[in-house]
Amino acid sequence: ADRYSLGHLLLTGSTSKDAIASWCSVILLAHLIADNPKRKENILNVISAVGQSPTGAKTLLEITIDLLKNVN
Repeated sequence: ADRYSLGHLLLTGSTSKDAIASWCSVILLAHLIADNPKRKENILNVISAVGQSPTGAKTLLEITIDLLKNVN
């Protein structure tokens, strides 16, 4: 069954302490957004939303840390 999304796997891999997993995840992300303006725009929207978040709201980094702590 599909327990994890592609985004979850990329996020987990790119923040891994394993250099190879991190490298592979970042390379995959680069290939996914290469020559795809819509995907690049979606990523920029996430960055923009984090930059405009009100005080007390979780940042993308905090959400990532929470996900990594709760991985079963």
